[in-house]
Amino acid sequence: MLRLFHRNSITNYNKLLARSFTLESNNPNLYKAIQATKAGAFLNVFLSLGKGIIGYSVGSTALIGDAFNNAADLMSDAVVYFSVLHSRTAASPENPWGKGKLEPLGALTVGGLLTVTGLGVGGSAVSSAVEIIMRNPEIVSEACNK
Repeated sequence: MLRLFHRNSITNYNKLLARSFTLESNNPNLYKAIQATKAGAFLNVFLSLGKGIIGYSVGSTALIGDAFNNAADLMSDAVVYFSVLHSRTAASPENPWGKGKLEPLGALTVGGLLTVTGLGVGGSAVSSAVEIIMRNPEIVSEACNK
């Protein structure tokens, strides 16, 4: 059975957080990267919610698509935070070479998220355009006659 909130998992997470604060204080560049990621995540939450609510209330497909884009950016912020934090950890007996390859893997994951989001927004736009054309076929005939 899968336990999401197991006591050992929480303890390990707290140890990771404690180690991340140690890393942040020792490396000013890492501290800046983590602060920028946290600020971006904070802004993406509000942008996604605001654009989604306003887009839904006024019926704007573009705003709703942009809200999903901001939500995907929020997921990519989580991937960046995790990969930057974990790639800077020191070597251990379990990982004698460290975890430096996690950052490029995180960048690949962010690229995949952006691709999937772009395809989703593009697919929604094409679907909306086809729906408008199917409801109003005179639009196509007018455009062809000009």
